[in-house]
Amino acid sequence: MYPYPAAQGGSLHNQGQGQGQGQGQGYPPPPPRRTLGLICAHPTLPCVRAQPPKAAPSRQSRVTAPDMSFSARSYRTGVAHRGFVHPPLNQAGDLCDASDRPLLCLSVSKDEEEMVVGSADHALYAYSLKTCKATRKLYTKAHGHIDWVSCVAHMDDGQILSGGGDGKVCLWPAARPSSSPSPILMRGGGSMAGGGGRPAASNSSLTVCEDLDGHASAVSKILPVPDSQMAFSSGYDGLIKLWNLKSKRTLTFDAGSTSRDITVTDNSPGSRSALDPVMDFCFDAEKEQLVSGTRKGTCNVWDLQTAQQVGALKAAHRGPVSCMMRWSASIIVTGGQDGTVKVLDTRRGMPLVAHKVNCHVDPTQGTTGAVSCLEKAGGLLATGGADKKVCLLDPRMNFQPLHVFSHHDAPVFSLRYALAAESPVLFTGAADGVLHCENLLSRQVLYRLKPTQGAIRAIASTTHLQENKKLVVACENGKAVVFTF
Repeated sequence: MYPYPAAQGGSLHNQGQGQGQGQGQGYPPPPPRRTLGLICAHPTLPCVRAQPPKAAPSRQSRVTAPDMSFSARSYRTGVAHRGFVHPPLNQAGDLCDASDRPLLCLSVSKDEEEMVVGSADHALYAYSLKTCKATRKLYTKAHGHIDWVSCVAHMDDGQILSGGGDGKVCLWPAARPSSSPSPILMRGGGSMAGGGGRPAASNSSLTVCEDLDGHASAVSKILPVPDSQMAFSSGYDGLIKLWNLKSKRTLTFDAGSTSRDITVTDNSPGSRSALDPVMDFCFDAEKEQLVSGTRKGTCNVWDLQTAQQVGALKAAHRGPVSCMMRWSASIIVTGGQDGTVKVLDTRRGMPLVAHKVNCHVDPTQGTTGAVSCLEKAGGLLATGGADKKVCLLDPRMNFQPLHVFSHHDAPVFSLRYALAAESPVLFTGAADGVLHCENLLSRQVLYRLKPTQGAIRAIASTTHLQENKKLVVACENGKAVVFTF
């Protein structure tokens, strides 16, 4: 899907002239069309899209929502099995005691054999989802991060990308398949796999990473490009980088290029005033657009082929853009610390606010709760906020709230949508350490779990149609818990 053509001075314009219908004498020929095909403008990176563009759809006056029919029959897949609508087989879960510092991020490999958690102790810990045993510790004195691990993601081939507060992006090798992973020693001398402190026999090559330097400040997000050897990373230095992991070349999107007149590495106070940290971003390979949200509340739109900014919406939120997601083609949903959710239409390059929803704003008390997470729950949009609420927004009603869950006693940090044999469910995790499973059909809480005493920072689940499904949560007390259904 993402080949590596040798682009040597290619052109992005189709020089052919089409014959217009009904043109008479004296009319000038139509201007040449811009087609983004197989030729990439950047000579060091492959094209973001390998297929020729499709016919442009007819413009509509408002955002149209996809099919959102919640039929129980449509969610029955194969033979009925024990799905997420029932409590797990072991409600206490399998505990993975990774660290004595908070866990900040979580990732599950594409083959759903390995999970990796990133900690504030500068290390990453890999576990086997099948056995819930530790397989390796991604940290050595010579390799790894020297600050908090802020984000982690698996590539399609099993390689691991991690970003930290040190501004580094580390590329770790894929794990070797093994039926019985060997125990490895923790930094304190104990065995991660419960080997009673016996020496580890792990392969040191699996804990050697390759540093991808390019950010001058903490990395905020890593997003791999599916079916390719490319990945995006964003940082607090106001940069978004598209990495070619094969050639190690980068394409940089600079949000502060228009206002930055001095180098980023300067430590003077004036050099930091121009920076606008990128908090979140998302990309659309079909439209070849990249949309980013910054701490100043600005949403920028970029052209993926040229890395040029084609549109910007300043003050999209009163305060930082806390989260962002791609809803559909050219439709971006953003959540801000002002408690509002905005739906942006980027079909014309310049982002336009199609809908604004004050779902986490209480006008009676004059309080707001920052929108901390967004999740596409089937045909609905689920939002979690610092006001302890989870809102379900219906696109058919201009994204107005359809239902509000108020079962948590602390700010909501993470959401996870999952399909079960009976109905779709939504898992919600909050700072109170409680995990709720909510039925999206009946709008009821099916059950609640208390994995640990720490706040739930991240949730992941397996998606393959298998008998024993897995649900993983990463907590602030350094523990990860795996539930089997």
